[in-house]
Amino acid sequence: MATENDNELIISWEAPLEPCPEGRHPLICVDIFRVDPEEQTYDGVTKLYEKVMFVFQAFPESGEKDSKGLPFQVERKFTWSLAPQSLLRPFLEHWRGRAFTEEEAKRFDVSKCKGISAWGTIIHNTRFVNIQDIEPYVDETGKALPPPKAETYTRRTYKKREKTATTQLSQSSSPGGKTHDGGIDPADLVPF
Repeated sequence: MATENDNELIISWEAPLEPCPEGRHPLICVDIFRVDPEEQTYDGVTKLYEKVMFVFQAFPESGEKDSKGLPFQVERKFTWSLAPQSLLRPFLEHWRGRAFTEEEAKRFDVSKCKGISAWGTIIHNTRFVNIQDIEPYVDETGKALPPPKAETYTRRTYKKREKTATTQLSQSSSPGGKTHDGGIDPADLVPF
């Protein structure tokens, strides 16, 4: 977020989530919501795809929490689709412990997942913490375990950065050399 005050331009930054330790941990779903559509190419066709975000609190068995003393927060974003080739469908099927019937796949209310516990396998890659796999929250005999207790949760800001419009600068009002199309060379505008 940037604010302007006379000649000052103040910019702030929201820290990324603290990484949950890797491993298999109890999770509880604390939020599910749609996020901005994203442009993707699938089968050679580029279009906007609706997205849905699942947010979980994770409870490592070590009892470890984040620096605020809260459960770690982990997220997983999916294309809004239960098509057989989607990533959301097998994720939900693993969590439920059974496949969707054709009838269920036609209309499934994902809001039913909010407040539901699971075992989640957390892995780290170079940039993200991922929920690699999810399973029903049961013991080794298949008996349901008491769910972990969700704690304070505040939804982060998920809106994608808005694209900024480029402003054409006239040669008389700005320094720098002209590009081949008559505009200003951006390299000449960077003061550092």
